[in-house]
Amino acid sequence: SYARPAAAKEQPVIKRGDPVQLIAGGPSFSVSRAMIADEDGAPGQMIRVREDRKSDPVLAQVVEIGIVRAPGFKEY
Repeated sequence: SYARPAAAKEQPVIKRGDPVQLIAGGPSFSVSRAMIADEDGAPGQMIRVREDRKSDPVLAQVVEIGIVRAPGFKEY
């Protein structure tokens, strides 16, 4: 027999090098910025994204294809 993973892993919807929109905001405002994914990610996962090759990466949560959310902001 073989070992099965405890939970089925979601398929990545963002691939390394993909352009993504980083979204941050709350009930009364939201801002977005064009970024590039540093790694693959499935919905709910935290991945590194950056503005360009020279900028420092930031962590963001994958929402859906092409969209990541800055941590600390709830979805409304």
